[in-house]
Amino acid sequence: MAVMGEVGVQTRIISTYAPESIKKRILPAVSSGNCMLAVCMTEPHAGTDVGNFKTDTRVEGNKIYLKGVKR
Repeated sequence: MAVMGEVGVQTRIISTYAPESIKKRILPAVSSGNCMLAVCMTEPHAGTDVGNFKTDTRVEGNKIYLKGVKR
């Protein structure tokens, strides 16, 4: 199941939406087993109601900034 998770949702999101520099850095590391990805889908005010999440991200160059609170 861990392998299915790594190959599934997280890598598809990165391969579809991430800038090339991030794809080239993260996806080979996941494929080689040197990097594991995770998804956190809870927020203190919303629980797991994804539609009410307030956390936001922005990409600047080859960095991703996360603003919000997770549990």
